[in-house]
Amino acid sequence: MPEILIASQNIHKIAELTPLLEQAGFTVTDARMHQLPEPAEDGKTFTDNARIKAQAAVKATGMAVLADDSGLVVEALGDFPGVDTAPYAQCLGGYSQAVEDLFNQLDGRPSDCYLTTVVIVLFPDGREILATGRIDGVLQREQRGDGEFGFDRWFEIKGLGRTYAELSIDEKNKISHRGQAMKDLLQQLKQMHELRAVS
Repeated sequence: MPEILIASQNIHKIAELTPLLEQAGFTVTDARMHQLPEPAEDGKTFTDNARIKAQAAVKATGMAVLADDSGLVVEALGDFPGVDTAPYAQCLGGYSQAVEDLFNQLDGRPSDCYLTTVVIVLFPDGREILATGRIDGVLQREQRGDGEFGFDRWFEIKGLGRTYAELSIDEKNKISHRGQAMKDLLQQLKQMHELRAVS
């Protein structure tokens, strides 16, 4: 089976992505297994940061690599925190503190927001596949659910009335921003494989 490396050390992200890749027929490893350092994510867009991580991992291992970059976008705050989501939360001491800070900034304005992701597969020969996903929601001040990944306990999905953290991994993968992107990405990978088989 083809092998692919997830360029992440985040156990929650790896837990989401691994079953999707394995179901598509891949053998999966990740950055922890290869003791890869995390490069500085100093890009201006989600695509920039995903590509930075993918390029660093390909250079270090010579393997096909999957990398992503995701973030929360709060519309009333001018699309903040966006690409700076992770460092913003880390700077404040965690996602719980970030939620409190966001509501302080909102100062009574609607907390409509969305989660978005860019997923890239980069091959050693330079070929690249890119896919994106987005899901709309409302940020809640009170946390709900058992998940511990990012804003999952505070992100209520529009039209569903449940937070990400109240969903199982399978449920989340079917509707999430990352699940959407992965569905598109895996379809592109399948088409690439079929084209190579024909040629």
